[in-house]
Amino acid sequence: MGRTGELLARALRDPGSVNLYRALLWGALRRKDRGEDRFEALWNALERVLTDLQEGFAKKPGALLIARLRESGLWALLLEGPQYRVAEPGVRPARRGGPGGPGRRNVALW
Repeated sequence: MGRTGELLARALRDPGSVNLYRALLWGALRRKDRGEDRFEALWNALERVLTDLQEGFAKKPGALLIARLRESGLWALLLEGPQYRVAEPGVRPARRGGPGGPGRRNVALW
């Protein structure tokens, strides 16, 4: 999700909001983990904003995406609720002191 958030920020010409885009992606992944796939809705909104950017309509594409997500209710849906890790079934977090450093727990994501 980290790299994807960076790519989204670059595509939307909004490098200061990398963590925001990561949070949206994590929110979509958490929803999918609960059986509710919101990636298509997120992709559709993103695709429309990128089209608007190409057509010269979107002066601030990141702000436009957020406005559209809020208008549709997807913003609150993806960012609400407790933060928790999502992992591939059967993949266990690394033990403390493992590759992520002392006191850090890692989860492999696919």
